[in-house]
Amino acid sequence: MNVTLPPKITPPDPETPREAIKRQALREALKREAPPEPPKRQAVRQVQREVLTRRQMSLLAVGAFVLVLITWQAGALDGLLYPLRLFVSLIHELGHGLTAILTGGRFEGFVVYPNGSGLARLRGGNPLLTPQMGYLGAGFFGAALLVLANRVRPVRFVAYGLAVLIGGCVLIFTNSGGILIPLLIVSAIAWSVSGSVRRYRALILVAAAVCALLALAIAWTDTTLRIGLISALLLAALGTFGVRPLIVFVLNFLALMVGLNALMDIWFLFGDLGASVQGYPNDAAAMAHLTGVPTLFWVTLWVALVVSMMVTAAYIAFIRPLRRIVGL
Repeated sequence: MNVTLPPKITPPDPETPREAIKRQALREALKREAPPEPPKRQAVRQVQREVLTRRQMSLLAVGAFVLVLITWQAGALDGLLYPLRLFVSLIHELGHGLTAILTGGRFEGFVVYPNGSGLARLRGGNPLLTPQMGYLGAGFFGAALLVLANRVRPVRFVAYGLAVLIGGCVLIFTNSGGILIPLLIVSAIAWSVSGSVRRYRALILVAAAVCALLALAIAWTDTTLRIGLISALLLAALGTFGVRPLIVFVLNFLALMVGLNALMDIWFLFGDLGASVQGYPNDAAAMAHLTGVPTLFWVTLWVALVVSMMVTAAYIAFIRPLRRIVGL
């Protein structure tokens, strides 16, 4: 009986290192010789990436807006809304003060009260602008932050800049801030030199800790300092440890919360045109007294301006980039 055996398959000789190098060089040469992607296809891919990025930004903004509405309507979240309300008041008073500085006046200080109201102490400045830039300043802050959060690519620097602005202002323009700054400087210097001084190291560390605790106690008893420094620290931590989507979401939430809260504060004046804080008339009543134009006119004007600022900011942040991408 004849049996046909299959041919014996001889395994290929193992590839030598020199042959492997030659093969790799051949592959790289083939890649280099491959025809480049057509410019039209590259442009299409770029447009697709830009559209996807803008859609993600829009979704983050929509999510932030939904969270703002839920926070506003849910009574169970009053604990979250309270510090945000204080933050809006802080921005409102800084609007008055920084406008006074920019128009040649002096910003002598400000205070935010635990009930959410506030008061800025000014000297000089443009008398027609400084009273208006509390509500309008808060609206402008919300609109500008909405644009920056969605148009600046290294968005963590937006968080850093906001932290420096708020932290610096509460340290410079509050009464307790003048005490806090030297304590923080002494504490920082003591901590930095403690490693190089062995003999009195324990005493220096104790002094640094005491200064830091005193600074903390002073900040905690002052509502303005407390809300300002906590906000600055949280924003700095967000910029340092947050990923880009989280930073964009939080900044969008903050922008919408401040802008809409400013709008609601102005709207409140429709029901109480004579409202006052610590015996001082509200900003619209102050403008009416200064110009002779009725309070209702100023309230209506500010509502229209804040709405216009927020709508314009949304257009610049989301709609205009998409129109440019698709060539509309």
